[in-house]
Amino acid sequence: MNKKINSYEDLLAEKRNLEALFEVQKSLFKMTVDEIKSDLDPAFNAIEFLRKLAFRNTDNPLLQSGINLLINFLNEKLKGKNPGFLRSTIVPYVLKNYASNLLAGHADDLIHYLVSLFHNEKNSVAEE
Repeated sequence: MNKKINSYEDLLAEKRNLEALFEVQKSLFKMTVDEIKSDLDPAFNAIEFLRKLAFRNTDNPLLQSGINLLINFLNEKLKGKNPGFLRSTIVPYVLKNYASNLLAGHADDLIHYLVSLFHNEKNSVAEE
């Protein structure tokens, strides 16, 4: 790089060298960024898990209603004599949020499964 350029050919050779050096630096930078991303994946997964506990998925209101009814029913049945604030308020809130996020991607599968259960019961009653 400190070499003196005397001709046009020297200039073109220096340009090729600099372009090759630039490509090497660019690939090194890309590898470094990819390594940092892979190192931060566990942190991103933890943040995503905490987001699922804190916020509810509201894409399917029918599914939300079913989750609310089921968790409220279970909460009433399993509450006991003196449930306390954590068991009566915080646990159902977290369960509703996590269940809504967990079932959000599988709503169609869940609905097909429930419909198939009712179809099977209807057919078995008609056969008797």
